[in-house]
Amino acid sequence: MSETPSQQDEEKPTFEDFKEVFSQNSKLTNMDLYEKFNLIPKSTVRTWKKRVLDSQEPPQDTKTEHETGKSNEEFLKQSVDTLKKLIKIDPGLLVGLDLQGQFILLQNAAKEKTPDPNMRLYTPASTGKEMLGIDEYITIDEAGFKKDGFGRVEMIIPASKLFNPEENKKLKQYKK
Repeated sequence: MSETPSQQDEEKPTFEDFKEVFSQNSKLTNMDLYEKFNLIPKSTVRTWKKRVLDSQEPPQDTKTEHETGKSNEEFLKQSVDTLKKLIKIDPGLLVGLDLQGQFILLQNAAKEKTPDPNMRLYTPASTGKEMLGIDEYITIDEAGFKKDGFGRVEMIIPASKLFNPEENKKLKQYKK
């Protein structure tokens, strides 16, 4: 096909032309760009648009450094207050330390803290008088609960008991 005289007279736009137009109005849709650059294949217009968008700087974070530092300081203050409530520590040890130092000291003290031996253990073991049908399938790591304050609880029920409707009803009932 031969070009019409009007197309011969028109000069094909370059990437620089596209960049200038797109930078003036970056809200243009692809359809608008196709109309403006009708002599250029649509795939090239999309490629140019992507190149322009990729070359632009990513938007800066709207929070200033001061605001970010302030929110970090508030979080640190809340963390220190929470740790002070959880850990019984001599307040004199924290005198003269900045918030970061207090946080690190309290965090290390929390790691070293042993569980309270007087703490009542809440395990799913039954009282011994009445047992559920599932109690025979529960294994509790009592030593772990006593030592660390938490332990492992496993329940392994055979599929023949679990998926049998009659046996499953027995698992839900109390035994004496």
